Amino acid sequence: MQLSPKKWRHARLYFSILLALLLVNGIGLSSSETGADPAPEKTAKNFIQMGPLTINKMSKQATIKVRTAIDQGVLEYLMVDDHGKAYESAFKVDNLLPSKLNFSLLLLGIEPLDYNKLLELARNENGREALLAQHKNSLVRISLARGEKNLRLDEIVRDREKEKGELLWVFTGSRFTKDGRFVGDISLSHIAMWPDDSAVINLFSDRGNPYRGELGFVMNTENKALKKDQEFELVLEAYK
Repeated sequence: MQLSPKKWRHARLYFSILLALLLVNGIGLSSSETGADPAPEKTAKNFIQMGPLTINKMSKQATIKVRTAIDQGVLEYLMVDDHGKAYESAFKVDNLLPSKLNFSLLLLGIEPLDYNKLLELARNENGREALLAQHKNSLVRISLARGEKNLRLDEIVRDREKEKGELLWVFTGSRFTKDGRFVGDISLSHIAMWPDDSAVINLFSDRGNPYRGELGFVMNTENKALKKDQEFELVLEAYK
């Protein structure tokens, strides 16, 4: 039986969720058994390691080791691969495909929201309220740390439209091509601040084009200690 592209995407999603549930419950599968590339490494009973990303199964948090990608300029992304659009991203990460981030969010029990639904909500006057009321399970809380110190994201990133309110990050899950390739792994985009259907996480936003005036996000040049390639950690968890 030939599956339609939509049914194929659903099948891939269901498989990912099933595999995530198996890992959460400690039933590890090898890469040869699942076709995963590569299989997550279970470093300890309560941790799963995927390169620079560590999942704490007890706290239900994913911590990613990142570096600042630039020290000034307009931002369209919060995080991309080092070989992606790092010239317009706050942070970059090495050796972490977006599909692994996607998998990690499923492990944390976060549910992907259709990208077009997110755009619809962003255009709606009451979209923020609807997102919080109806799709809270798709929200991701993202915090910043450096070693043992918790930091504010605005120490690195300046929101030129900060009157828009709290930043709401939404798990949209990227998409697959017709031949089954994960688009996020092609674009190497993990977390978008300007809408991007290839990114795994998108910011809920109706902000203007950051290249057309005092809109959107830029690196915080008021932070004189900010430099390129500084090491930080992004901590991701379900929105509560």
